[in-house]
Amino acid sequence: MDERASQIWIEKIWKPYVSGIESSFLLLDEFKCHMQGSFVRKINNLGTEVDFIPGGYTCFLQPCDIGINKPLKQRIMNSYMGWAIEKYKDLGPADKITSPSRKEIVSWSLKAWNEISNKTIMKTYRHIGYETKKERNVEVDEIIEGMVKLDI
Repeated sequence: MDERASQIWIEKIWKPYVSGIESSFLLLDEFKCHMQGSFVRKINNLGTEVDFIPGGYTCFLQPCDIGINKPLKQRIMNSYMGWAIEKYKDLGPADKITSPSRKEIVSWSLKAWNEISNKTIMKTYRHIGYETKKERNVEVDEIIEGMVKLDI
């Protein structure tokens, strides 16, 4: 993410999301691009108040950082390790080590995501105090859509 990508995000994601809303609030981490004056002014000009999560607290307040990323990354790593063991078990000293293909990495990522249960996702959200009345009926796709819209 850089200043250019931040400006694209504002135009393509945030601006349409807040269109027609009188006021809004965006809570961001202290990533360098989020803190740039041009980024904050452009968000403010859309009627959005911006505030920042103090450094070191994102891991306590962002659902993905709390309960989703760790098991997701662990599953992807397990797939990679299985791939590497199988691929290189008969490796000789002169053999070239190659990297997995993008297709393999994407398949590991999709498999890992599909292994994260709705229950795990909902438990993560509850942990930070987010609950809805229709909690038991919320599908993973709805949560992802909400996360994208809210930049969480």
